[in-house]
Amino acid sequence: MYNVLIVDDELIVRHAVQTLIRWEDSRLQYAGSCANGRSALEMLSSTDVDIVITDIKMPELDGIQLIKQLRTSGYEGEILVLSNYNDFELVREALKQGAHDYVLKLTMNADNFMDVLREMVTKLDQRPQRIDRLSIAEEHSAEQKQHIFARLLNELVNVPSGERYTAAQTEQMEHDCEQLWNGYSASRLVTLFISLPEAPHEPSAEVGLVQPFTRLLQELFAGEQVLLANIMDTSLVAMITAGSELDGMLQQLLERFVSMVGMYYNVRLHVLYATGTVEVESVVGQFQRCLHSQEATEHGSLSGDAVLEASKVQPQASHTLASDPTVGWSHYSTSSNTNDQPSHLSNHLSGNVSNDPSVDVEDESADTQMDAHTSSIPNHLPATQWRAEVRQVVSYLQQHYAERIHLPEIAARVHLSEAYLCSIFKAETGKSILTCLNDIRMDRACELLSSGNMLVKEAAAEVGIHDPFYFNRLFKKRYGISPKKVKTGITLPPLT
Repeated sequence: MYNVLIVDDELIVRHAVQTLIRWEDSRLQYAGSCANGRSALEMLSSTDVDIVITDIKMPELDGIQLIKQLRTSGYEGEILVLSNYNDFELVREALKQGAHDYVLKLTMNADNFMDVLREMVTKLDQRPQRIDRLSIAEEHSAEQKQHIFARLLNELVNVPSGERYTAAQTEQMEHDCEQLWNGYSASRLVTLFISLPEAPHEPSAEVGLVQPFTRLLQELFAGEQVLLANIMDTSLVAMITAGSELDGMLQQLLERFVSMVGMYYNVRLHVLYATGTVEVESVVGQFQRCLHSQEATEHGSLSGDAVLEASKVQPQASHTLASDPTVGWSHYSTSSNTNDQPSHLSNHLSGNVSNDPSVDVEDESADTQMDAHTSSIPNHLPATQWRAEVRQVVSYLQQHYAERIHLPEIAARVHLSEAYLCSIFKAETGKSILTCLNDIRMDRACELLSSGNMLVKEAAAEVGIHDPFYFNRLFKKRYGISPKKVKTGITLPPLT
């Protein structure tokens, strides 16, 4: 893998470059970003970077000076320059100083950008091979933390109805918190519930938005630890450490995050957040405050704000949650009210969510209009009456369910716009493209598990889902039982 550093004084450009690079389909990995050449040099002194993508005109230290200092210091990586139409003389100077190539900002797209990066990777491959043990260790540590975070969320969510957190669950959560935030004991923790009122444009949303959302939050919360994972297909949870210097800036940073996501992904987010410490009691309290506030917003008490502090959401009559983060812990440790248990999370988070991107995302009543529209349509048409384009899409999903699937590619195959394809697909099949894809995956996984020859994680990977936490939720949503029970010979309930 080759590490890539992005250097530009505009946050919008830095994130645009991140989105253009096809990280999953290449041998490239994101090393970070900087706002000027001086910051880049500082990062390069402590981080192994193979490719530097840099703007030319920047404050403090511009791109030309950055390239000169890199070459003088013996930097052996490759450099790609971003330029505007009127930068030709500066581009010529950058190429003389050793840049590999340049790309015009106004005309760059994913295809030509990746073509240039592939050329640079080929040049890097010709260097003497090296083994970076530090990078391997850091990558392993990041993967391990993500696994621990998923396990912590699983514990927070999966309390059977009518039961309390057991001593074993409490001990496991304490252990997970210690592993995740060791060294951050003095930091505050911010917990986010991120809801997508519309389905994302990429059907494989369980993977497609987690990484870019994480990178964007890392950019906004520079130097802080960001952990993010899916809970349901339209909901994510993030936990971010926050130093005292962020006091008073949190709302502004989260609003900027929502704005950037809307700009780059055409996805309208709602974000609920709670703050506390990294102690397990506080972590549980933050999670539950967001959970109860999520339920309240589904009942219409959210004022329309895209970002809202959970404590400011008016709770429903059946829930009283104090602002003290420790109250949620004691409440859930002792409560016998089954309506207050986190096992209802899937009901809180599923909601009536439109999966049709043809709905105007700026229209506040879009969700209501979509529900009214789809309720007047029959559940679905018989498959024999589907349009040829819909049948082609279903066939494609059945053949490629284990791969990453992109909506623009599907739409191009059947020569329809993305919005129109989503609209006719849901009208004729009764489900969104994402739901259809996940149903195909779960049915295939069920077949594999029923054979008794495959572990749950192996079946999940076989159908293209590499997050066991998310796979379990999809399977339960489809069949009503845990995938582990399939191997025990339990008869599956009939599908509706």
